[in-house]
Amino acid sequence: MLTGSSLLQELEGLSRGQRYRRVVEVGRAARAGGSECREHVVLVELSRSTVPYERLIGALGLWQTGSSSETLRILSDPCDRVARQAMFPAAEAIPDESLLKVFDEIPLQRLAMLCGCLERSGRVTALVDRYVMAVSPVVRKGVGLTLLCWASAAVLAAQPATTFYLLRKSESAVLVRRNPDFAVSLVKQCIESKDSLSPAAVSQANCVLFHLHRYHPSIGLQLLVTMIPRVCTSKGCIESYASIYPTEVAEILIKHKMTSTLHIKRFLDKVPPELFLRMFHAGVFHEKTFREFFFEASPKLRLFLYENSKRNLYDCDGTMDIDMIELIPKAEEREREALHALMNEKLQLDMRSWALFLSPLPFPKAMEVAKQHLSERDVTIRAQLVGSIAYGGQYHPECLDDILDFCIKRSNENDVVRGNFLTRLSNISHRKFEERHLPKVEAIIRAALNAKDASSCTLDTCCYMVLKLALVSDALIDSLLLDVVRRAGLGTNLTRFALARPKLSRIWERLEPLLHEEEACDSNIYAKRGIMMMFSSCMRDISDQSLPYLRKVCEEGGSAARSAISALLKYFPAEAMEILPGLLERKPKIICQQEVYDVVGNNLQGEMLEKILSVESIKGTFLNEGSLPDRFRGHSWTFAKQQKYADAILKLVETNGKRWWSLLFLTKPLDSLYSVNLADMFCAVISEDSEPTALRDCFINLLGRGENPDSLQALLETLDDSRAPVGICAIQKRAA
Repeated sequence: MLTGSSLLQELEGLSRGQRYRRVVEVGRAARAGGSECREHVVLVELSRSTVPYERLIGALGLWQTGSSSETLRILSDPCDRVARQAMFPAAEAIPDESLLKVFDEIPLQRLAMLCGCLERSGRVTALVDRYVMAVSPVVRKGVGLTLLCWASAAVLAAQPATTFYLLRKSESAVLVRRNPDFAVSLVKQCIESKDSLSPAAVSQANCVLFHLHRYHPSIGLQLLVTMIPRVCTSKGCIESYASIYPTEVAEILIKHKMTSTLHIKRFLDKVPPELFLRMFHAGVFHEKTFREFFFEASPKLRLFLYENSKRNLYDCDGTMDIDMIELIPKAEEREREALHALMNEKLQLDMRSWALFLSPLPFPKAMEVAKQHLSERDVTIRAQLVGSIAYGGQYHPECLDDILDFCIKRSNENDVVRGNFLTRLSNISHRKFEERHLPKVEAIIRAALNAKDASSCTLDTCCYMVLKLALVSDALIDSLLLDVVRRAGLGTNLTRFALARPKLSRIWERLEPLLHEEEACDSNIYAKRGIMMMFSSCMRDISDQSLPYLRKVCEEGGSAARSAISALLKYFPAEAMEILPGLLERKPKIICQQEVYDVVGNNLQGEMLEKILSVESIKGTFLNEGSLPDRFRGHSWTFAKQQKYADAILKLVETNGKRWWSLLFLTKPLDSLYSVNLADMFCAVISEDSEPTALRDCFINLLGRGENPDSLQALLETLDDSRAPVGICAIQKRAA
């Protein structure tokens, strides 16, 4: 036979989701059986318990029954978690007269949620109008002020304008969403009056404008037109409207000469180029110089700007900076500007800067200009020259064969030169390469790998090029990848390349020998972790290869197992749930990983969580590790588990008093144990003469998070002695 104890015992071994589903089943059975059936009696019994968790279970079950009397009682429960379960059924079933009384009985912070539920059922406006008119036609404080944003336009119009300054931001949002025309008329009435605007009126106007952007943007645009000439309007609001109505907002800003208001990036391709140029000259953008403007612009807009205002891009010596030249969309214009700069006598005095201008030129022309300087003794100048010529393949892919031949001849240079041209080659888009180019690229990379002076930066660039050019062909993966990784390591993340599944599978196959080699322990761990970081989310695409590998690493243990567990939980949650219980038995300390606790705390409760919350486990796992998972909280625990954790902390405080500083982080989850009476349990710890005072003050602060009257009484008692400053802070938290 079902009893309250048997139901709670049954729920103890379930996860949070399973618990809620079971309680809903009992509630539906109670609805089918009527108020005299055993299920209904058990749920009512639980809903009247002194333990908030048990009342929560009862309230969730009674929600399914639709009982008005029980719903009305639960609605006034002192625990917010319990009372929330009655909000939706109250909005559907409780009569108007009872709800009007409820408005005065429940705390103000619950009114918003209740009104939201009443709005869904279409009852909120009539109820709030009745309540406000019955209390006072003009409201200034209390429940009436909190409910005012849910009232009808007629009731709102009867209030003085100053009343609406008292609304909180969330209440103003509700008012604007439900009555946008009234909110606009209120703002216009204030800003069009002859009196000077108060700071409160300006703040309210911007608040209304902000909320209109979310709910009624077309109405908000009309208000923006009215506000900009008269009120200091928030630039954030203006940018929000500009993203929806770019042309209209642009004309408004130019008309009223508003400067430094918008960011160019958020406005690209949203207005005609002519209007964009007018906006820049009017100073509308944050970007002040024409070069910043040109740099941020889209290719289409750059072409327009170059053709109409290129004089603004020149330096005082009549040349254009290489960064600007490379952004010119037309190849002929790029070459002309680059040649013009290369002929500049002042620039020729600085060969490193001069060499940069070779990139936009076709390879034959670049070689003709730079040939006499390629034998320069200064290695940094040679590196800059060769790198710039190599990068010409980005602008002239038809010359890429000649450029690669040129780089092969330069492969015997030192690492400074070699690294520079490899970096510039890696910056060329993979779309410029064809399969016929890859043997030459292989020769260049092979020479870098064989060089004795190759730096880690050069080797990383080689690895990046091999993986990037996998988008063109598998040739470099087959011939070079393993050799490159052996020298450069597993550092490049594959998600940046958007490789297809067959290519990812091919890369994994080529790297498998690295994972099976008999190497030193440290190197093997690095390889295991490296391949997980390298593939990351791409492991989902090759689950038939990566999943067995991750399982194997977890079973082997070691420091690499933690990375494997994180990868399993992130990319293969169903498979991770199968092996996690066994792993926790063998390695209990993995509970300190955030991902592991999230699974255990929500989906694998029952016996597993029971073991973790024991004194021995907390002391051996969390206390020795010196940390807790960030989301280690008891919101979703049963009452028995909440009580067990509180008992364990109390015992540790009593037995480890001399090491109290190591216990402070363990007290953090106590503020989420809503069913435990901390005031009674820790009364000895929070007494005036309790030592150490830091631990005592920590527990007093925890009472400020409580909802039960015992914790409030304990806080009031602290006001009479030296604990008063801490007690006042804790009471302020509770009041907030």
